[in-house]
Amino acid sequence: MIKIENLSLGYSKNTILEKINLTIEKEKITIFLGQNGSGKTTLMSAINGLIRPREGKILIDNQNITQLSRKEVAKKIATVSQLHQFGFDYTAFEMVLMGRSAHIGYMPEKADRDKAEEALELIGIGHLKEKQVNKISGGERQLVMIARAIAQETGIILLDEPTSYLDLKNQLKVLQLIKFINKKKKVTCVITLHDPNQALLCGDHVVMFDQGKIQTGETRTMITDEKIFAVYGVKAQVIDVGENSFVVPNHKFEF
Repeated sequence: MIKIENLSLGYSKNTILEKINLTIEKEKITIFLGQNGSGKTTLMSAINGLIRPREGKILIDNQNITQLSRKEVAKKIATVSQLHQFGFDYTAFEMVLMGRSAHIGYMPEKADRDKAEEALELIGIGHLKEKQVNKISGGERQLVMIARAIAQETGIILLDEPTSYLDLKNQLKVLQLIKFINKKKKVTCVITLHDPNQALLCGDHVVMFDQGKIQTGETRTMITDEKIFAVYGVKAQVIDVGENSFVVPNHKFEF
C-alpha cells in the first residue's frame, strides 16, 4: 500500500534521510523507532504529503503522493498528531466530525454525523460527545483524535507519538486501541514511538532510523540487544516474559 523508492528528505541545506527504500505492508502495524531527530516524523510528514521529496517518490496505491490534491490525500490517509491544545472550544463530536471534511461538500449531511457518532461509540467515548476537548484529560483527547481518524474512513492511519504525555494505563489503552482498529477495520497503521517496549507490544514490523539510513524487519527480529546498542548507544537485554518481550537497559547511574 505504501512504497518508498530512492527517497531523500531534508530541510534547507540539511539532509535528514538519504536514498531510502521501504515497503510498508498493507493492513499491518509498522513502527518507526530511532533517536530524536533521526527522521521518523520527517518521513511521516512526507508520507502525508506535507514535505516534498528532494529525490525519489512515495507511492500510495501506486499513485505518487506529490501528484495528489490535499483532498485526495485525505481520502487515503488520516493522521493522529501529538497531543496539543486547540484554539477553539470544540466538542468531541465536532472534532470527530472534522474527520469527515474530505467527504463533505458544503455542509455535513446526516451520513457524516452518523459516521462521527459511530466512531465515538467504537472507541468507547460516546459519553464525551458534548465535552469540550480542551477540558478533558490528555488520554481522552487522544482517543477523540483516534476516533476522528476512524471517521475519516481511510485505508491508512499515521500516528505520531500517540502515547507521549500519557500515563502508563492510557499508553496501554491507546496501543490496544490501535491494534483493535488494525484488526477490526483492516487499516494500515504507521506509528512513531520512542519506547521500543511499546513497539514490542503492538508492532508487526519495525523501521529503525539511524544516521539518515533505515533498517526494517519483523518486530522481534529488529529489536535485539545489538540493534538497540547500534541505534541508541544503550546496552540492554531483550528478554521474554510470558508472551511478551521487553528491553531492559543495563545502565548504572553515576554521580
